[in-house]
Amino acid sequence: MKPILFNTEMVQAILQGRKTVTRRIIKGLPQDAKRIGWLTDSGNDESYGVAIFEINDNRKDFKVPCLVGDILYVRETWQKSPAGTYLYKTDNNGNLSNGHVYKWRPSIHMPKEAARSFLRITDVRIERLQSISGDDCFREGALTLKTYHNFDGDMMQSCVPYDFFADTWNSTLKKNELEQYGWDANPYVWVYKFEVISKEEAMKESEEE
Repeated sequence: MKPILFNTEMVQAILQGRKTVTRRIIKGLPQDAKRIGWLTDSGNDESYGVAIFEINDNRKDFKVPCLVGDILYVRETWQKSPAGTYLYKTDNNGNLSNGHVYKWRPSIHMPKEAARSFLRITDVRIERLQSISGDDCFREGALTLKTYHNFDGDMMQSCVPYDFFADTWNSTLKKNELEQYGWDANPYVWVYKFEVISKEEAMKESEEE
C-alpha cells in the first residue's frame, strides 16, 4: 500500500465526494520532451505501465508510480492528542480541539496507522496539464460557486473550473518549481482516477497482494 499526499482543501473534497481524480508531476521530464507512446491499457490490472518520451533524440521510459488496482492511503495534516486519538486539520477550524491548542504536523509525516481515507486507482493516463476538461476540473474538486477564496485568502469572483484548478495546482508547488511545473508551463502529468474504499477493504486487498 502506497501513500499519497493531499492538502487540507483536497482532503475535504475527497471526504465530500467532490474529488475523484488527481494529477501528479512526471518527475524528471524536461519541458521539451516529445511524447512517443504509452505502454499499458489503463483499464486493466496489469503490473506494467510505461510512458515513452523522446528527449534530445533519445528514448527515455518513465514508469508510472501507481497502477490500476493499486491501493493508496491518504496522508493529510494531522496531530495526535494526549489521549492517543488522531486529529485532522480538515475537521477543525484553526488549531483548537476540545479546548486544547495543537500544532499540526505535516501530512508527509503521517503514519499509515493514522490514515482514515483509502483510494483504489481505477484508471491512469498521461496528458498535458492544460488539456484538462471542464468536467475533470470538477472531478479534481473545483467548487461550483460563483466566488471562492484562493489560497492567498483573496476572494475571487466569477469562478470557472479552470481558474480554480490552476490556482489549486500552483498552490501545491514551491516558487522555484512554477517555471517548470506550474499551470503556465503546461507540463505532462500523470492523471489518476480513483474511488474511495473502506479501511477494511484496503487492508484486505493489500494482504492479498
